[in-house]
Amino acid sequence: MSKWVAGFVLMLYSVVVSLAIPLFVRASLKVEDRELRRRRLILAKHLVFLLWLIIPSAALMATSYSHILLIGSPLVLPWAGLVWLLNVCIHAVFEVMQLRSRGVRVRKKSIGMRGLLLELRDQLYYIGLPEEMLFRGIMVGVAMSLIGIHGAIMLSSTLFGLGHLIHERRIARFIETFLTSTIYSIGLIFAGSVWAPAIAHILVNLFFASVSLEPAHS
Repeated sequence: MSKWVAGFVLMLYSVVVSLAIPLFVRASLKVEDRELRRRRLILAKHLVFLLWLIIPSAALMATSYSHILLIGSPLVLPWAGLVWLLNVCIHAVFEVMQLRSRGVRVRKKSIGMRGLLLELRDQLYYIGLPEEMLFRGIMVGVAMSLIGIHGAIMLSSTLFGLGHLIHERRIARFIETFLTSTIYSIGLIFAGSVWAPAIAHILVNLFFASVSLEPAHS
Protein backbone atom coordinates (compact mmCIF):
# COMPACT_ATOMS: atom_id res chain seq x y z
CA MET A 1 0.00 0.00 0.00
CA SER A 2 1.41 3.40 -0.97
CA LYS A 3 1.95 6.16 1.58
CA TRP A 4 -0.78 8.27 -0.03
CA VAL A 5 -3.36 5.48 0.08
CA ALA A 6 -2.44 4.59 3.68
CA GLY A 7 -2.71 8.22 4.70
CA PHE A 8 -6.08 8.66 2.98
CA VAL A 9 -7.48 5.52 4.65
CA LEU A 10 -6.26 6.69 8.06
CA MET A 11 -7.68 10.18 7.53
CA LEU A 12 -11.07 8.77 6.48
CA TYR A 13 -11.05 6.40 9.44
CA SER A 14 -10.32 9.27 11.85
CA VAL A 15 -13.20 11.35 10.50
CA VAL A 16 -15.71 8.50 10.88
CA VAL A 17 -14.74 7.39 14.40
CA SER A 18 -14.30 10.97 15.66
CA LEU A 19 -18.01 11.56 15.07
CA ALA A 20 -19.30 8.05 15.76
CA ILE A 21 -18.28 7.99 19.43
CA PRO A 22 -19.82 11.37 20.43
CA LEU A 23 -23.02 10.42 18.60
CA PHE A 24 -23.09 7.08 20.41
CA VAL A 25 -22.58 8.83 23.77
CA ARG A 26 -25.29 11.35 22.95
CA ALA A 27 -27.73 8.57 22.09
CA SER A 28 -26.75 6.63 25.22
CA LEU A 29 -27.54 9.59 27.47
CA LYS A 30 -31.11 9.55 26.13
CA VAL A 31 -31.67 5.91 27.13
CA GLU A 32 -34.26 5.80 29.92
CA ASP A 33 -33.15 2.50 31.44
CA ARG A 34 -30.45 3.53 33.94
CA GLU A 35 -28.56 0.24 33.86
CA LEU A 36 -28.53 0.08 30.07
CA ARG A 37 -27.43 3.72 29.93
CA ARG A 38 -24.59 2.99 32.38
CA ARG A 39 -23.42 -0.01 30.33
CA ARG A 40 -23.49 1.94 27.09
CA LEU A 41 -21.41 4.77 28.60
CA ILE A 42 -18.87 2.27 29.94
CA LEU A 43 -18.73 0.68 26.49
CA ALA A 44 -18.10 4.11 24.99
CA LYS A 45 -14.99 4.51 27.15
CA HIS A 46 -13.61 1.17 25.97
CA LEU A 47 -14.42 2.04 22.36
CA VAL A 48 -12.48 5.31 22.67
CA PHE A 49 -9.49 3.39 24.01
CA LEU A 50 -9.65 0.93 21.13
CA LEU A 51 -10.71 3.15 18.22
CA TRP A 52 -8.97 6.39 19.16
CA LEU A 53 -5.79 5.11 20.80
CA ILE A 54 -4.88 1.49 20.05
CA ILE A 55 -5.83 1.31 16.36
CA PRO A 56 -4.36 4.73 15.42
CA SER A 57 -1.14 3.98 17.33
CA ALA A 58 -0.78 0.59 15.66
CA ALA A 59 -1.56 2.10 12.25
CA LEU A 60 1.06 4.82 12.70
CA MET A 61 3.68 2.28 13.77
CA ALA A 62 2.89 0.07 10.78
CA THR A 63 3.20 2.86 8.21
CA SER A 64 5.75 5.49 7.22
CA TYR A 65 4.15 7.91 9.69
CA SER A 66 5.72 6.24 12.73
CA HIS A 67 7.98 9.28 13.35
CA ILE A 68 4.94 11.05 14.82
CA LEU A 69 5.13 8.69 17.80
CA LEU A 70 8.78 9.44 18.58
CA ILE A 71 9.69 11.55 21.59
CA GLY A 72 13.39 12.01 20.84
CA SER A 73 13.16 15.68 19.86
CA PRO A 74 14.35 18.16 22.53
CA LEU A 75 11.49 20.43 21.44
CA VAL A 76 8.77 18.15 22.81
CA LEU A 77 8.80 19.35 26.43
CA PRO A 78 9.24 23.09 25.70
CA TRP A 79 6.36 22.97 23.21
CA ALA A 80 4.27 20.91 25.64
CA GLY A 81 4.79 23.62 28.25
CA LEU A 82 3.90 26.45 25.88
CA VAL A 83 0.82 24.64 24.57
CA TRP A 84 -0.26 23.91 28.16
CA LEU A 85 0.04 27.58 29.13
CA LEU A 86 -1.85 28.87 26.07
CA ASN A 87 -4.71 26.40 26.45
CA VAL A 88 -5.05 26.98 30.18
CA CYS A 89 -5.50 30.64 29.32
CA ILE A 90 -8.10 29.87 26.63
CA HIS A 91 -10.14 27.64 28.94
CA ALA A 92 -9.89 30.20 31.74
CA VAL A 93 -11.18 32.99 29.48
CA PHE A 94 -14.21 30.93 28.45
CA GLU A 95 -14.94 29.95 32.05
CA VAL A 96 -14.80 33.59 33.13
CA MET A 97 -17.15 34.52 30.27
CA GLN A 98 -19.57 31.83 31.36
CA LEU A 99 -19.53 33.04 34.99
CA ARG A 100 -20.45 36.59 33.93
CA SER A 101 -19.02 37.97 37.14
CA ARG A 102 -16.98 41.13 37.67
CA GLY A 103 -14.66 39.33 40.04
CA VAL A 104 -13.30 35.80 39.78
CA ARG A 105 -11.22 33.73 42.14
CA VAL A 106 -9.40 30.42 41.82
CA ARG A 107 -10.56 27.67 44.18
CA LYS A 108 -8.59 24.51 44.82
CA LYS A 109 -10.77 21.42 44.56
CA SER A 110 -10.57 18.80 47.29
CA ILE A 111 -9.73 16.06 44.81
CA GLY A 112 -6.92 14.47 46.82
CA MET A 113 -4.06 12.33 45.55
CA ARG A 114 -6.28 9.31 44.90
CA GLY A 115 -8.70 11.41 42.90
CA LEU A 116 -5.86 12.91 40.91
CA LEU A 117 -4.47 9.47 40.09
CA LEU A 118 -7.91 8.28 38.99
CA GLU A 119 -8.19 11.36 36.78
CA LEU A 120 -4.77 10.58 35.29
CA ARG A 121 -5.93 7.03 34.58
CA ASP A 122 -8.97 8.37 32.75
CA GLN A 123 -6.84 10.84 30.78
CA LEU A 124 -4.59 8.04 29.60
CA TYR A 125 -7.41 5.60 28.87
CA TYR A 126 -10.24 7.51 27.22
CA ILE A 127 -9.73 11.29 27.34
CA GLY A 128 -6.53 13.24 26.70
CA LEU A 129 -4.17 10.67 25.22
CA PRO A 130 -6.66 8.95 22.86
CA GLU A 131 -7.96 12.34 21.69
CA GLU A 132 -4.45 13.46 20.78
CA MET A 133 -3.59 10.24 19.01
CA LEU A 134 -6.66 10.54 16.79
CA PHE A 135 -7.23 14.27 16.36
CA ARG A 136 -3.59 15.31 16.19
CA GLY A 137 -1.62 12.15 15.43
CA ILE A 138 -3.83 11.09 12.51
CA MET A 139 -5.78 14.19 11.50
CA VAL A 140 -2.76 16.49 11.57
CA GLY A 141 0.35 14.32 11.50
CA VAL A 142 -0.95 12.19 8.64
CA ALA A 143 -3.48 14.47 6.92
CA MET A 144 -1.06 17.39 6.45
CA SER A 145 0.86 15.32 3.88
CA LEU A 146 -2.40 14.97 1.92
CA ILE A 147 -4.29 18.25 2.35
CA GLY A 148 -1.57 20.57 3.61
CA ILE A 149 -0.86 21.99 7.07
CA HIS A 150 -3.71 24.50 7.10
CA GLY A 151 -6.22 21.95 5.80
CA ALA A 152 -5.13 19.41 8.41
CA ILE A 153 -5.41 21.91 11.26
CA MET A 154 -8.86 22.97 10.05
CA LEU A 155 -9.98 19.34 9.78
CA SER A 156 -8.74 18.46 13.25
CA SER A 157 -10.10 21.58 14.96
CA THR A 158 -13.49 21.40 13.26
CA LEU A 159 -14.06 17.75 14.15
CA PHE A 160 -12.71 18.21 17.67
CA GLY A 161 -15.10 21.10 18.18
CA LEU A 162 -18.00 19.15 16.64
CA GLY A 163 -17.37 16.25 19.00
CA HIS A 164 -17.76 18.56 21.99
CA LEU A 165 -20.72 20.34 20.40
CA ILE A 166 -22.55 17.04 19.88
CA HIS A 167 -22.04 16.17 23.52
CA GLU A 168 -22.55 19.56 25.19
CA ARG A 169 -24.76 21.45 22.71
CA ARG A 170 -23.11 24.85 23.30
CA ILE A 171 -21.66 26.97 20.49
CA ALA A 172 -19.24 28.57 22.95
CA ARG A 173 -17.87 25.11 23.71
CA PHE A 174 -17.33 24.47 20.01
CA ILE A 175 -15.37 27.73 19.66
CA GLU A 176 -13.35 26.99 22.80
CA THR A 177 -12.34 23.49 21.73
CA PHE A 178 -11.73 24.63 18.15
CA LEU A 179 -9.17 27.12 19.47
CA THR A 180 -7.50 24.70 21.88
CA SER A 181 -7.35 22.06 19.15
CA THR A 182 -5.58 24.54 16.90
CA ILE A 183 -2.97 25.17 19.60
CA TYR A 184 -2.48 21.43 20.11
CA SER A 185 -2.02 21.01 16.35
CA ILE A 186 0.59 23.77 16.22
CA GLY A 187 2.42 22.04 19.07
CA LEU A 188 2.56 18.78 17.11
CA ILE A 189 3.78 20.49 13.94
CA PHE A 190 6.60 22.42 15.58
CA ALA A 191 7.66 19.68 18.01
CA GLY A 192 7.38 16.97 15.35
CA SER A 193 5.78 14.58 17.81
CA VAL A 194 2.28 13.80 19.06
CA TRP A 195 3.68 13.69 22.58
CA ALA A 196 3.94 17.49 22.82
CA PRO A 197 0.17 18.05 22.54
CA ALA A 198 -0.57 14.81 24.40
CA ILE A 199 1.45 15.83 27.46
CA ALA A 200 -0.03 19.34 27.34
CA HIS A 201 -3.60 18.06 26.96
CA ILE A 202 -3.32 15.68 29.89
CA LEU A 203 -1.78 18.36 32.11
CA VAL A 204 -4.43 20.92 31.13
CA ASN A 205 -7.20 18.52 32.12
CA LEU A 206 -5.44 17.57 35.35
CA PHE A 207 -5.05 21.27 36.17
CA PHE A 208 -8.77 21.96 35.77
CA ALA A 209 -9.59 18.79 37.69
CA SER A 210 -7.64 20.33 40.59
CA VAL A 211 -8.83 23.94 40.48
CA SER A 212 -11.96 25.82 39.44
CA LEU A 213 -12.93 29.42 38.79
CA GLU A 214 -15.84 30.92 40.68
CA PRO A 215 -17.31 34.39 41.34
CA ALA A 216 -15.23 36.29 43.86
CA HIS A 217 -18.29 37.18 45.95
CA SER A 218 -19.50 33.58 46.39
